[in-house]
Amino acid sequence: MGQIYAECGRKGKFDNNIKWENIEKNLDESGESTNPRDILTMTSLYASISGSNGKSAAGAIFLG
Repeated sequence: MGQIYAECGRKGKFDNNIKWENIEKNLDESGESTNPRDILTMTSLYASISGSNGKSAAGAIFLG
């Protein structure tokens, strides 16, 4: 099965500050769905991935 990882928060959190090694580690530890929330921005999202054999589909809903 596929794995999905997501984050939410202030835009500045993602501007030129992406640490790809952390993203890879988080993705390795992830599952088929995720529901991160950011208390400071009151944002959240739900993302899910399904399928296998190279034919996965991903979807996400952003709130806030």
